[in-house]
Amino acid sequence: MNLKHRTRRSACLLAAGAVAMAVAMGPAALPAQASTSEQMVAAVDETPGAQGLYFEVQTVGSTGWHRELVAGGPAWSTPAMTVMNNGDIFIAAVDESTDTLYCYWQDYQTTGWTGGRVSAIGQAAGAPEIAAQKVMSPGQPAEIAIVSGNPDPGPGNDPSFTYFYTQFQKSGWYSQTLPGGYYGQSSPDIAVGPNNEIVVAYDAGEILPNGFYLDVQPYLSTNWSELHVGTGNYENAPRVEVQSSGNIIIGDTIGVQNDFGGTEFYWSPANDIDSWNAEHISSTMGMLGQGSVMADNPTAGSITLTAESDTSCVTAMTQDYGPNPWTTTKIGCPGLNAGPISLAARADGGLIAADTSENGNTHFYWLAKNSTTWTTEPTLTGLPDVSGGVAVASYTS
Repeated sequence: MNLKHRTRRSACLLAAGAVAMAVAMGPAALPAQASTSEQMVAAVDETPGAQGLYFEVQTVGSTGWHRELVAGGPAWSTPAMTVMNNGDIFIAAVDESTDTLYCYWQDYQTTGWTGGRVSAIGQAAGAPEIAAQKVMSPGQPAEIAIVSGNPDPGPGNDPSFTYFYTQFQKSGWYSQTLPGGYYGQSSPDIAVGPNNEIVVAYDAGEILPNGFYLDVQPYLSTNWSELHVGTGNYENAPRVEVQSSGNIIIGDTIGVQNDFGGTEFYWSPANDIDSWNAEHISSTMGMLGQGSVMADNPTAGSITLTAESDTSCVTAMTQDYGPNPWTTTKIGCPGLNAGPISLAARADGGLIAADTSENGNTHFYWLAKNSTTWTTEPTLTGLPDVSGGVAVASYTS
């Protein structure tokens, strides 16, 4: 079905300023010639005496995980993780004891983490999301971008969101207030398009009409255009990706008259974000309040959506590119999942996912290309008492 374009307006740089950083992003290591595929997990471990933000990595096809402490401390939010096209890894999280956003990074094929404070103290809330522009050629600018909620000043006020960015291999973070910002909104999501454009998606919160918002910023611009796609339903925590074709895809859970209404998928053709199509793909997948998770899988030519639910298994639904039916698989049966789940595509066409159980154990899952059966890995022993959600990512050199 076609969704009508409700409102669209441009917004220039509203607030920009640098948060001093004591370190700069150092020169990235050159990728090795031999192809290596790695899958990664970032999570917060609350084990007494070892509390902190952790990173684990495993070479695809091997067993065992290598664990690294990213940053100590007991009060981290659910982390967000991204990998640049040169293999450098970035992890963002909010120190919830001070409402402060931090980002840490690691050059490709190195150990140890560099980073520090991104926001001013008291200026970040909730779990952030992170994305990285592509390094197109040596010396061409590329940015690391994070979106984070502002601390809620109280009912009736607009908490809004902040966009933080820094240029790769440079020091200093800058910020912009994203267009919009309405009471009751959930965490936004962020993606980078094939031309290094930045796309941010977020729900409408408690305002009417419902639907979701997109903020789009072209490469090397500081201007945003805002698009409101209205559906008449409460869209919860939309997740966004931009395909190599330029198509924008959205997956989220919806509510109808404050009740859970299922999971929907939206897509807009490249260069025409005024035209939207929608599919209601499930009436039972997901939970209103958690939202869905989505992965575009270009090697397999498919899109997968999944979401936590109140059942013992996680449902995943996959559609091959084009007007094809959605097929269903189950992750982590029976009864390992407590949520929320994280999902990512591998360069070989497989999928990876991770979540936690009620006792805090972290579980990792993978699905081979063209398979319908998820494999559950043993509990990650390096992450025995995880709080909140986990983040997954994959990289192939």
